[in-house]
Order: sequence, then structure tokens, then C-alpha cells
Amino acid sequence: MVEPAATAKTSYLTTDHLGSPRVVTDEDGRVTSRRDYTAFGEESVTPERAAGLGYAGQSETRKGYTGYEKDAESGLDFAQARYYNAIHGRFTSVDPLTARASAAGVPVFFFASSVVREHI
Repeated sequence: MVEPAATAKTSYLTTDHLGSPRVVTDEDGRVTSRRDYTAFGEESVTPERAAGLGYAGQSETRKGYTGYEKDAESGLDFAQARYYNAIHGRFTSVDPLTARASAAGVPVFFFASSVVREHI
């Protein structure tokens, strides 16, 4: 016989304009956690953040900067086809779409007839 989970609860994510979760609330609308990010997506942790405002502790969600899922093992953000390192503000590999296009002989700036300066 399987017992139902007594601690199951619903949480709601409120995101910013980039899709990054900033506030997590419970069923009653109470703030359970908050997050702030630096310009390139590193989670901002400062001692001035008050526990009463929800900045204390870790959020139970794996969603991070721009909605990417945080990989617990590597600490990197999984961005569908590659990983993003928020500390360095860079992806850890080449974009597979541009790598495939370059390998096929399609110039990266094909949309601008490969003459980017004339179209700026």
C-alpha cells in the first residue's frame, strides 16, 4: 500500500522579464524565497539580504537564470543544448546551430550577405 505524501505543497514562481525566477510563493501567497542575479546570471548573495524578506536559505526549485535548469552536479545552467557558466558569463561550448552551419559552409553572417559593416 502506498501512503500519500503528507508534505506535498504547491509553490508558484514569479519571474522577471528574462524568465528568471525571482520570488517563490506558497498557496497562500506568502513569500517562501527570493533570488537576485548579477548581470551575467550568477546568483547574488549578500549579507544585507533580510531573512524576513525571504532571502534566507535555498529555493526548492531548480529553475535559475533565464529559466535555465541548474545542474546540481556541475553547478552550471543547462540551456537546452549546452551549459552556461554564470560565474564567467559564458557558455561552456560552441552553439551547436552555428557549429553545424559553419561546418556546412554557410557563413555565420549570411543574413547580412557576409558584409556586416555595410548593414549597420
